[in-house]
Amino acid sequence: MLASAAASAATYRRLGLPWETAASLLLATFGSIMLGDTAAATGSATKAVRLLTPIGDAWGMVHAEAMLGAIASAEHRFGDAAAALARAAGLSETLGFAGQAALHLTTLGRVQQRAGAPGQALDTLDRAIRAATAAGDLRIAATARTHLARALRGAGDPTAARALLAPTTTGTGRPGAGTEPC
Repeated sequence: MLASAAASAATYRRLGLPWETAASLLLATFGSIMLGDTAAATGSATKAVRLLTPIGDAWGMVHAEAMLGAIASAEHRFGDAAAALARAAGLSETLGFAGQAALHLTTLGRVQQRAGAPGQALDTLDRAIRAATAAGDLRIAATARTHLARALRGAGDPTAARALLAPTTTGTGRPGAGTEPC
């Protein structure tokens, strides 16, 4: 994947196609993140942002910001991660992408929790649950609920944590039992 992304970026750059170059760079960023190469991921994401900013491609910027947030989180730079994820979530909301906003809010809430900001995490994860539910994205809603339950348990409220997870179980008591297969 990385070789293909690099080849397409080089081709599109040579042809003077900035959007296509940026898209290839974002694919390279994703691949580098998956391999744990945050230095390469940062380089390709930064180049993509430089190309996307003058174009004004908000959709591409959402993805770039989310990837920059993932990189910062992997490097334990939680302040930078939170800032990038907040930008990604806000832009997703502005564009009307409720499901995408819910995903970025869920990740932001987890970053806030890891950064030692439990109050912010609780508020953000609550927003994520509402956004995911409104978008009909039950998987993201369940993920956000799980993160929120973890935060509540960490804050010393295991009863609220258990109550929050009740909607993700069925009569069998097993999370996800009786739901549609993937």
